[in-house]
Amino acid sequence: MTVTATRTVRIRVSLAQAKYIGEVEIPGGVDRMSDLLNCRSPFLSLRNVDSYESIRRDSLFIINKEHIDYVQVLEEYPLIEANKIPGEFHRIRVKTLATDILGELFVPQTGESPMDIIGDDRAFLSIRNAEIVGTQERYQFLGIAKGKICTVEVFEKQ
Repeated sequence: MTVTATRTVRIRVSLAQAKYIGEVEIPGGVDRMSDLLNCRSPFLSLRNVDSYESIRRDSLFIINKEHIDYVQVLEEYPLIEANKIPGEFHRIRVKTLATDILGELFVPQTGESPMDIIGDDRAFLSIRNAEIVGTQERYQFLGIAKGKICTVEVFEKQ
């Protein structure tokens, strides 16, 4: 389903040693947060930002996507149902210099392999049911910046 109205998504953005929680506007015609992360614009703008840094909540806070490690969707207003595309999830382990992440990578049934998804020209890799290894952090969705990825291990199906 294509969404025509703008909607707000509350996210947590992780950059090096900093984390920011704020709201991003998803424009009409954009279905998912991962589509916004992978669009051509090099920047992501947040409003109503919470941070340990002194940022005014009424300001517009702009982040260079190139410096993002990962993005977590906290809540979306209004909620939408994702388009149902036939495919399957592959269990993977992603290692960056800072984190080790377990999760699931969706691969559509269009003849693509996990390598095709990991190696395509999108800037972020979308992971479902992600967990940061060695922590209590669990995420329903995590967008990981491909430029920060060192290795990806795709587990064999059992």
